[in-house]
Amino acid sequence: MEENLQATVAYAVDAKSLWNDLKERYSEGNQTRVFQIKTEIALLKHEGLSVRDYYGKLKLLWDELEFYLEHPSCSCGARMMITGQREMEKSYQFLMGLTHEFNTIRSTILSIEPMPSLNK
Repeated sequence: MEENLQATVAYAVDAKSLWNDLKERYSEGNQTRVFQIKTEIALLKHEGLSVRDYYGKLKLLWDELEFYLEHPSCSCGARMMITGQREMEKSYQFLMGLTHEFNTIRSTILSIEPMPSLNK
């Protein structure tokens, strides 16, 4: 971490408060970057890549996007519901980018209720 930045966060109580402070400080006006990341995700295709490399590129984009997205902090279950919806969206994005050779596998996965997570 750069020295001038380090001095501004030296008294953070814990890692979470440090992270929240940095996020609040530097995430304002990031709608352009969010748009860029979402565009890259939408345009990314499996063509010319191994499935592992394709997934790896998507995972990097998803992780960066996650940094910019809001996460409700409540006990009502909204956070869990939103997390589930985001995970489902990632599954759809992954399947949409696969080449036609994976049509049968894609159809099989889409027919499973509930749809399995990408980690399965």
